[in-house]
Amino acid sequence: SHAGAAVNCQAEAVTFTVHNPAHLEAPLAAGSVVGITTSTGHGDWSLVTGLGTLTNLGNGAATYTSGGESGFVLALANPYAETVNINVIAGSVTETSGAAASEPAPGTDPNLVFDAAGFRFVDAAGIPIGTQVSGKTSATYTLQAIRSTGCATPGICTGACTALFAPGATVPIDAAAECIDPSTCQPGAQVTLATGAETRAVPANHGGAVSSYQVTSFLFGANGQAAFTLNYSDAGSMRLLARYALGGGNLVTGQSSPFVVRPFGFALAAAGNPGAADATGAKYKKAGETFGATLTAVAWSAPDDADSDGIPDAGADLTDNAATPNFGREAIPETGTISHALLAPSGGDGGVLSGGSPIGGFTGGAASASLAFSEVGAIRLTAGLGDANYLGSGADVTGASGPVGRFYPGHFTL
Repeated sequence: SHAGAAVNCQAEAVTFTVHNPAHLEAPLAAGSVVGITTSTGHGDWSLVTGLGTLTNLGNGAATYTSGGESGFVLALANPYAETVNINVIAGSVTETSGAAASEPAPGTDPNLVFDAAGFRFVDAAGIPIGTQVSGKTSATYTLQAIRSTGCATPGICTGACTALFAPGATVPIDAAAECIDPSTCQPGAQVTLATGAETRAVPANHGGAVSSYQVTSFLFGANGQAAFTLNYSDAGSMRLLARYALGGGNLVTGQSSPFVVRPFGFALAAAGNPGAADATGAKYKKAGETFGATLTAVAWSAPDDADSDGIPDAGADLTDNAATPNFGREAIPETGTISHALLAPSGGDGGVLSGGSPIGGFTGGAASASLAFSEVGAIRLTAGLGDANYLGSGADVTGASGPVGRFYPGHFTL
């Protein structure tokens, strides 16, 4: 995976992630040799992060000896203005073998376009946009506008980068967003960009069909960088895009690496629950009797996250948060799980909650479950993702209900 667009004067980061036959991230045995080439035979590779060792062979080729990790990041420098496809092989395994063969294009084999000038979406250290939280304003990132020098030969730029716009310039740039997974955006989906010059709602386009842009003013400083924050109310894998007409028919473009926006948390509600926390509360269900519950993936809200860490506070009520309707519509649909903790009686038998896993079939970000608790007392329901790893970001989505109960005996035998 990579940004899809790069500038000749700057090496572009490319992430290699090892997948098992189930298309889930898995480690590669230490000492395994990975061969890497480019379709054009151009470029040089360098190691960004990884436990193994890299040998750059020139002409777009390199070998990486695994340190036992499940992924590593290399940087590709290429002075040629061209479209490059990156090929990788370890034994008989490639970027298009196994489960990847049936993945929709561009899947795990996207092209990387190098050009003399372009836009990059990175932080101040040059790192791509990281995982975000639905409805929560991001940390500060930069739109970097740069051009290559030393382009004496057409299509080849061997010089360093220079800023495309002068410091202090406010530039109207066409901005857009693209839904990657799910590839279909929900109606009215938008990404809000705050640039320091203005705040704009940028349209979210369906994957592979970017046509709607919003003119957005960016204030550029040193090194061709303009600061901005982003906020997306829905969930999924996204990408930002930018374009600007320089004149003379020259169009400068760029796009971010895909980044994940995960739901803030799960709201949990048990149907008809009186919320008894102890034996003095109203009856709810007999032990073993089924009851309905709704699990909803929701966006961030400041009152539910006092420390602003993107994780619901203990005791936070998420039932009034906005839903993230794209959750559960991923190419490989995400699922949820519901478990429980005993609130009362203190020290009692924990009992068994049935029907809590897996929970799928999300519509509008919500799914229903039919649960049963085997014991008497009061419980709290807790929720998480089926794999604790939203879209491969490594992030879980969690939530908890208030007290559910009280559950009471169905009958006595004498």
